[in-house]
Amino acid sequence: MVEPDNDLLLKLLADAVGKTTESQRLTIVGLGAGGLSSWEVHREPTGAPGGVRRPVLSWSELFEGPFPPGQVVVRAAGIQRDASAVLVCDAPDDRHAVQALELLRGAYPSVPVIASRGARIGEILQRVIADEPLTRPYDLVVLRRTVSGRPLLSGLPLFPVGARRGDLVDLVIRCGAEEPHGTVFAVVAASDRRFHLMSVESARLTPGRYELTAELRRPGRVRFAGLPAELRRDHRPWNSLVSAIPDRLVSSTTPSHLICAVEVSGTGERVSERLSRLERVIRAAAERTDPIVVSVISYGPHSFERAVPEALVDVGGWMVPTGRALETVRWLRERGPLAVGYPVAAQLECVLHEVARRIGGAPEAATALLTIGDRPAHPPRAGLGGRLPCPHRRDWAEALRACPGVVFAAIRDRPADQVEPVWHRLGEAMLTDLDTLDVPALVRALELIPPAAQRVPFPLMATE
Repeated sequence: MVEPDNDLLLKLLADAVGKTTESQRLTIVGLGAGGLSSWEVHREPTGAPGGVRRPVLSWSELFEGPFPPGQVVVRAAGIQRDASAVLVCDAPDDRHAVQALELLRGAYPSVPVIASRGARIGEILQRVIADEPLTRPYDLVVLRRTVSGRPLLSGLPLFPVGARRGDLVDLVIRCGAEEPHGTVFAVVAASDRRFHLMSVESARLTPGRYELTAELRRPGRVRFAGLPAELRRDHRPWNSLVSAIPDRLVSSTTPSHLICAVEVSGTGERVSERLSRLERVIRAAAERTDPIVVSVISYGPHSFERAVPEALVDVGGWMVPTGRALETVRWLRERGPLAVGYPVAAQLECVLHEVARRIGGAPEAATALLTIGDRPAHPPRAGLGGRLPCPHRRDWAEALRACPGVVFAAIRDRPADQVEPVWHRLGEAMLTDLDTLDVPALVRALELIPPAAQRVPFPLMATE
């Protein structure tokens, strides 16, 4: 039935567009005084609908050629048998439009028909697409810190399913150091545990916290307000943006943390050498990293004789300023070395247990453990490595696993042909010795970079 109603046309097109899928397209055929026009509406992987208008074909082209008008008109309409369609006659008094309508109704009897005199189908279709509610939620791509301290791409919710044009949402993000090419604002649509990239823009922003407002302009288009710089389309390949993400995220609110564990048993000369190297590293780290806090832990041997009391792992200062840490190092030098004790192992496993206990999981800021010594750790139980087990049954490997996100570097007394597994792990970032120590290289390996200088291509969760 033909109904002369523009409101009905709007409703009919809205219903038809709402039923489109990636595989089910919609064809709209307009029959006007100037000829036949058509639009094809499809749905993007992001869930947003889109329309393509085909060139207008005049009635002379369709009715005055050598082929039968019925065949020509049906072909020009481009309606697929398995697609949905709508016929719109906006010139019901034009004989060619009426004739074409009758031809198409005969070919597609189930296709709905509506008459709307002078209807601007393209404008109405644009309005329908812009006013359609979201069929998939939209997220802003951000980085969040995992338990291990590694960055993970994640989504900050913007608009839920059902959101419409004009909806607003407030959000808070944080930016790292100013990126040469700008901080990336990428909006994605989620579906079936997958994310479909919808838009990528960027702006050069200084480090800090930003309070923004996101506005849904239409399906497939989000605008951000509240930034001090204008967002512009970013043409960089997605893979290059992802590859620019740093291996570790550091906090911008807490100082970097250098933990120093030094073995203070042995000859006076050897212990003095260890403490001298430790002092140099602390000073160099403080010059390169600001702010920074330092912890100093000294350790020696376990005692396996009842008559000999055991020296405990000594935390001389935990997360203290560098000046106090250097005072602790000087005090250790003045106190003198502990006895050698049990010669083939030291309390390394207890040191690592104490570090893991105090850190309590992934640290909030850049954290590194520098170990200086020579002897390996005790095993957690008898029969492992030919050494006496730790009296407290502590496992150095388990303690290391409880320190996610910590960078490990180590200084041995002398080079060794065969390095114990514990020293391989403790020297993961750099393993050197007292004689060949390169202090600047070691400080770089500790990755105690100033948090404000870390370049991150994507916004961060405000709490990171």
